Amino acid sequence: MIYDLAATFADIGAGAVQSIVQKQNGDFFVPAAVNTAFAVELLLKFFIVAANPDLTYAELKAAGLHPHGHKYSQLWAGLHPKFRAAILAEYSMLTQAGSVLPDIPAVLAELGDAPFIDWRYPFEDTAYRELDYGKLEHVAGAMLRVGRGACRRLAKGERQHIV
Repeated sequence: MIYDLAATFADIGAGAVQSIVQKQNGDFFVPAAVNTAFAVELLLKFFIVAANPDLTYAELKAAGLHPHGHKYSQLWAGLHPKFRAAILAEYSMLTQAGSVLPDIPAVLAELGDAPFIDWRYPFEDTAYRELDYGKLEHVAGAMLRVGRGACRRLAKGERQHIV
């Protein structure tokens, strides 16, 4: 369910980008940024839950694994190393990074530790801010690909080999 919701937010973000191009209207940037940033946040939370598929939210919380908050750095820290490696591999492939592999925590930091929060209400803080939407889109795409594989394994009952 978390994965499907994240994929939907990513689709809405992509649709907003298409509206920027089709309508020549930059006002769609904030909805694109917010929806895609939230998709990444939800995907990070999905990976935490997917690595522990037999635990309830209460059990995840009791174990200190409850995926809570908006900060990418904290959520990334909660990911199983195999999910981290898979996301890195997908991101490298999407960005054609070649032999120099990017540091995903650094990429997330460049996007801002909580872009979903930062971009929701741009009128509250009118200071100039930057967001590399292409990079955000690549992160979301890499996570969606890895998440899709995890969902397939979960659906097949392969709980021991989810990561």
